[in-house]
Amino acid sequence: MLEATGITVRYGARAVLAQVDIAVRPGSVVAVIGPNGSGKSTLLSVLTGERPPDAGQALMDGTPLTQMSPRDLAGLRAVLEQTPARDVPYSAAVLATMGIPREVSPKGVQDAVDKALAQVGMQALSHTRVDQMSGGEAHRAHLGRALAQLWAAHGLGGGRYLFLDEPTASLDLKHQVAVLAAVRQAASEGAGVMVVLHDLSLAAAVADHIVLLSDGRVAAAGTPAEVMRPEVLQPVYGLDLHVVDIAGQLTIVPAVSAFEGRPLTSHARQEIEDVRRNEPI
Repeated sequence: MLEATGITVRYGARAVLAQVDIAVRPGSVVAVIGPNGSGKSTLLSVLTGERPPDAGQALMDGTPLTQMSPRDLAGLRAVLEQTPARDVPYSAAVLATMGIPREVSPKGVQDAVDKALAQVGMQALSHTRVDQMSGGEAHRAHLGRALAQLWAAHGLGGGRYLFLDEPTASLDLKHQVAVLAAVRQAASEGAGVMVVLHDLSLAAAVADHIVLLSDGRVAAAGTPAEVMRPEVLQPVYGLDLHVVDIAGQLTIVPAVSAFEGRPLTSHARQEIEDVRRNEPI
C-alpha cells in the first residue's frame, strides 16, 4: 500500500499542501479532485517520489519514498505527467518501451507494448512519430508508455502503482472512455491507481475512493456517493451544483444560475425551461 500522512509542501511562505493524508491500495482507484491551485499535481509529485515533502512522510509498501532510488521507483510505479513532452522524435511504439526495465525479456517488452497501445487505441499510429501527432494523440502515446512500463514491470514483481495527472484533459469522449477503461483494467490486475481529474462526473465513474482538495487541505474523502454531494462540493467550487443519479451513475453539472452569474427566480427558471422545451433540435 502507498500511504502518506501529514504531507506538507511549501513554496516560500505559502503552504501548497497542509497536513494531507491519503492512501492508495493495490486493486483500487483513488481520484483526487479540487479547483485549480488546490494542490493536486503537487500531491502527485510527492507520492511518485519526484518531490520530497517539507513535512510528513510517504511510504510505498512500507519504505519511505525518500529512501528509494529512481531505479527502485521506476520498477514499482509508472507516471503520466499533466503535460508530457510532445517534441519526441520517436514513434509511439518506441516511446512505449522507454520506461520498461532492462530485465524484461524481448517478448515481455513486445507483449507489454502491444497491450498498452491497444488499450489506448494507438495501434494504427504505433509507427508514427510523437512530434507529428495531434495533442490528444501524443497524450495517448504517453499513456501507452506509462501502461507498458506498469505491465512489463508487473512481470518482475513490480508495477504496483499507476499515477495519472489529468489523463483525459485533451481527449474526445471516445478516448476518455478508453482511458478510464485502461485505469480500471490496471486496478483489476492489482495496481493501485491515483488519478487527478477535473471532470467530476468522470471521477465519480472511475474511482473507488475520492479525495477532495481545497487550498491544499483535504476538504472531504470517501466513496463517490459520500463526496459527490452538493453540500460537500459547492463550498469548495463556489458554484451551485446539481448531482444527478442516472442509472447508478453520478453526474455533476452546474445549475443554470451558475452561467447567469446570479441566482434565478423560480419564474425565470420556468421561462428558460419553456424556451428550451420548444426549441427545435
